Amino acid sequence: MIEQIKKDYKAFSDAVIQEFNYTNHICKIYINLYNWTTDNRENIILLFENILLFKFFESIKINSTVISNALLKEENGIITLDFFPVYFNESRIEENKDSDFIIKSEKLEIIKK
Repeated sequence: MIEQIKKDYKAFSDAVIQEFNYTNHICKIYINLYNWTTDNRENIILLFENILLFKFFESIKINSTVISNALLKEENGIITLDFFPVYFNESRIEENKDSDFIIKSEKLEIIKK
């Protein structure tokens, strides 16, 4: 699942988070983004279950829902999606310990609208 998401949506460049809901260790993120495989913009829902970390900080100085690059990875059964990673270049993106929006969970599904 992770590899297919990365293939289709790469680093979530020019993505816009339209809405998100977080309750009972489940998070739904409604997002509009470009699908590089189909060469079209899409609306999808990212469904995270068994949330281990959910951090969202809204700042007046920056828009916390417009994404230029995101980090999606899985290590030791933990899925991390960092919407504001440390970006060095296309081959080196790292998790940002001070990220404004990051989720860690045990399960991720994608729902295409």
